[in-house]
Parts: sequence; C-alpha cells; structure tokens
Amino acid sequence: MSTAETTEAGPVVRLFDAISENSDSTVGQMRQVILIVLGIGFLTTAGFVGATLLSRRGPR
Repeated sequence: MSTAETTEAGPVVRLFDAISENSDSTVGQMRQVILIVLGIGFLTTAGFVGATLLSRRGPR
C-alpha cells in the first residue's frame, strides 16, 4: 500500500496493515502472536465482566 492509500484507508485497515507487514521476519511473527494473545485475553476479560454484570442484576 502506498502512503496515499494508507492515509485514505480507515483505522481498521491501517491497523491490519501494521500488524501484517514484515510477517516473514521473526520479529513480525512475534508481533502477530503477541497481538493475537492480547486480543484473546481482551475478549475473555470482556466475557467475564459481562457475565458478572449480568449475574448481579438478578432475575427479572
């Protein structure tokens, strides 16, 4: 992607490009693994927080 295309792209596209660049190098692969692990951790935490909040509301 060129610089002009990157500035016109949305934030999600720019984030994906930043993650996926240099994936053939060891550092790029480690970056991808770390981001995947952080993403899974975030989703797990969000699930537990949501379940806790819903269970505290009690029956309706």
